[in-house]
Amino acid sequence: MIITKNQIDQFEKNKIEDFITKTIIFLRTNFASLFNNKHDIELKEYVNDFINFGLNYRIYKEMNIQRLIIYCLKYNCQFPLPKALELNLISNKFDEDTRVENFYFNLKTERYKLTNIELSN
Repeated sequence: MIITKNQIDQFEKNKIEDFITKTIIFLRTNFASLFNNKHDIELKEYVNDFINFGLNYRIYKEMNIQRLIIYCLKYNCQFPLPKALELNLISNKFDEDTRVENFYFNLKTERYKLTNIELSN
């Protein structure tokens, strides 16, 4: 049995659609006040934007994309991200899970808003 490129592409497309559907249900369940009055098309675009946002930072796991959505909703992310916050997602020193957790930690504690102070003698 040979699997064609078209079959792989269709499988990937179905997987993404399933993820979007699950995430819409999750958003409507857990953030009802924000999402219950939105149409499915709007929500699909919203989730798809976060999928693309994640891909830009090498975030591929469904759970991590959902975490990014939750963190950005909970802590009112502003886009584009401040450079100090973005650094958590682009670091090559850490794996995907650690980068997302570092992003969360810095978002939650607002460490990215701190200013470096140099002390002189």
